[in-house]
Amino acid sequence: MIRRAMESTFIMDDTLSGLRVLVVEDEYFIAMDVARAITDAGAQVVGPVPQLDQGLALADGEHLDAAVLDVHLEGGFSYAIAESLTRRSVPYLLLTGYDTWALPEQFRDVPRLTKPIQLRTLTAHLRALLGDALCP
Repeated sequence: MIRRAMESTFIMDDTLSGLRVLVVEDEYFIAMDVARAITDAGAQVVGPVPQLDQGLALADGEHLDAAVLDVHLEGGFSYAIAESLTRRSVPYLLLTGYDTWALPEQFRDVPRLTKPIQLRTLTAHLRALLGDALCP
C-alpha cells in the first residue's frame, strides 16, 4: 500500500490534461492502478470496464483520445475494441502477458506493455503514443 502511494505521488503530473482515455481491464486491482495513474497524469478515465461488450460500446460511442486495452478479458479478447479504435483513428496500447508472436499479426506492431506493468512506464507510453496531441 505504501509503495502504491509513493509511486502515485511520484508520477503525478498534468501531461495528459484534458484528454479522455478508455481503460478496458478485467483484473480489478490492475484496472484501478491504471485508472489512477492516468488520472494522476491529468486525463479523464473512461471506464474502467472489465468486459468486451462494455469496452466496445464505449469505443464506438464515446469521444476518446486514447485507450489502454487488456488483451485477454474474461470470456474473450479485446481485438474487436482495438479494431473499432483503429477505424476511429484513436491510438491505443495493449496490456498483456503474451509474447508478440502469440498476438494476431495485425496487432504485433501495436504499442504493448507486458504485465506486470510499471505505472510510470504506462504514462510514458501514453505520452509517446499521443505525441502531437499533447502540444497546445
